[in-house]
Amino acid sequence: MRALPSGTVTFLFTDVERSTALLHELGAEACAEVLAEHRRVLREAFAAHAGVEVDTQGDALFVAFGLVKDALAAATAGQAALAEGPVRVRVGIHTGEPLVSEDGYVGVDVHRAARIMAAGHGGQVLVSETAVLPAVARALEVQEVPGEPLEATLRSFLASRRLLLLLDNFEHLLDARSLLAGLLAGCPQLCLLVTSRSTLSLTSEHVYEVPPLREDEAVDLFVERAQQAGAAVVADATLAAVCNRLDRLPLAIELAAARARLLEPQACSSGSSGACRCSRATRPTSPRANRPCTPRSPGATTSSTTRNARSSGG
Repeated sequence: MRALPSGTVTFLFTDVERSTALLHELGAEACAEVLAEHRRVLREAFAAHAGVEVDTQGDALFVAFGLVKDALAAATAGQAALAEGPVRVRVGIHTGEPLVSEDGYVGVDVHRAARIMAAGHGGQVLVSETAVLPAVARALEVQEVPGEPLEATLRSFLASRRLLLLLDNFEHLLDARSLLAGLLAGCPQLCLLVTSRSTLSLTSEHVYEVPPLREDEAVDLFVERAQQAGAAVVADATLAAVCNRLDRLPLAIELAAARARLLEPQACSSGSSGACRCSRATRPTSPRANRPCTPRSPGATTSSTTRNARSSGG
C-alpha cells in the first residue's frame, strides 16, 4: 500500500444505500457480484486521482487524498461510473489535519468525514465547510492558481460575471457562511440561492419559507420515488394518509418511498412502522424552521442570499 498522505489530508468515505434490499432483490450470489464490481469501479476512480485506500468494512470504503480537488474529482468520477448500475453510493468528504499512526489516521476529522457521509443519500456527494470553495471552483471549472488563495481566485473569476449559484442542503455547512459573505462582497453581480434548514444570518439575506406540498403533490412524489426504488404503489387514500402522516414534507416522503419495497403503505399509515417514524422525525421542531427539500420539489425553506436587493424577487 502507498504511504498515507500526511499534514492536511482530505478524507472520503463511501457506503452503499439499501444494501440489504439489494440482497433480497438480487439474491446472495448476484448481489455479491454487483457489490464486488462497485468496489472495483470506485477503487479505479479513486486510484486515478491519487487516492490511497485506508480501510474497508463491508460495503464501505475509506480513502485519503493529499488534495481536496483530487477527492472531489474522484467522487465525481466514481458516481458517474456507477450511475447506470443497481448500486447507489453515498459519499462524504472532509479535510483536516489528523495524526498518522501505525494503524492509520487518528483524530476527530476522521469521524467528521464518516458522519458527513452518513447524512447523505445514494448518488450524493456531501462535503464539509472545508471543501466548499474547492467544490464551487470545480463546478465552475475554475483552476487553482499556484501561490494564490482559492477564494481570491474565485473572486477574480466571479467579479465581472452575472451568475446565479445554487448551494443545496447548506445546513450542514453553516461554518462556511463567512466564505459566502466574502464572495458576495467581492462579486457585485453574484447571486446565491441557498437551501437550508437554518438561515445564514448574512446581511444581504432574504429568506423565503416554502410550505409543505399539497396532498396531490405529496402523493405524486411518493409514487415517483417508490417506482424509482422498484416498488409498485397505488395513489389511493392509504398512500395519501401516509403522506399526511409525514406532514407532506419532501425529504420525509422520499425517505419513506425509498423503503416502499420493504414495507406496505398500510403499515406506515397506521404508525406501526419504524421507517415511517424515522422519516417523520425529520420534521422541523421550530414554527419558523426551514423545511427539508430536494432541488426538484417544493416544500423547503429557500434562503436567497444576494448582495443586491434587485435579485430577491422571483
